[in-house]
Amino acid sequence: MKQVSAPIIKKALQSLDETEYLEKLKEVMAKKERMTSEKAGYQRNYKVIQYALSRGFEQDLIFYVLKDSEL
Repeated sequence: MKQVSAPIIKKALQSLDETEYLEKLKEVMAKKERMTSEKAGYQRNYKVIQYALSRGFEQDLIFYVLKDSEL
């Protein structure tokens, strides 16, 4: 959508530090979890997952963090 060329995107993705990326995902998910007013676990998790997806994180990593953490 932003008309960034594929080689630039590929180079940027390869330069990401995996631990920093996961920490940022955990931070984003924890922030959304605190802001969500839902009390039921599955509804709260759904909102957190949707928010993380809308921020561009991969679904498999979101579920990994969700399962691994206490969100």
